[in-house]
Amino acid sequence: MKYFLPILLSLSFLGCAHSTAENSAMVAADKNKAVAVAYYEAYNAKSIDGQLSLMTDGVIYVSNSGKTREGKEAYRKYTEGLFAEVSEKVIEIKYIVDPQQLIVVAHGFAEGAYVTTSPGLPKARGQKYRIPVVEIFEFKDSQIVKLSTIYNEDMWKQQISAQPPKK
Repeated sequence: MKYFLPILLSLSFLGCAHSTAENSAMVAADKNKAVAVAYYEAYNAKSIDGQLSLMTDGVIYVSNSGKTREGKEAYRKYTEGLFAEVSEKVIEIKYIVDPQQLIVVAHGFAEGAYVTTSPGLPKARGQKYRIPVVEIFEFKDSQIVKLSTIYNEDMWKQQISAQPPKK
């Protein structure tokens, strides 16, 4: 009996430490999800500065093609080009949060119109599209350090290549 109380107290402190660490991870996960939500709000508003405010200076952006862009200015240049080519929003977003790895995965739909012709692609006539998109956000101190975009480029090209209905 004389050892029971110290052991019980030790176990309860261990439980508190685990609980505190677990709570810390959950707080970080909630903050990271909030940053991902804010990113899409800025994206959908076409606010590149809003997006950049959520990123580290050395952010790494991996586009669907696999091309890597490093730094805020590279991200800005890419996104300005994208916003000139398409008018889109990411909608119906679901989030998967991994608090242990500081990752948020977002899945939704890019819905929009192809408005400016890009080299190697069909002539832009305002063709509408809706494609599934997945983005993987990696965080450090609740700032985006890496963002990777995944979507079916063939599906997008097929949709923007479709002829408009005849009147």
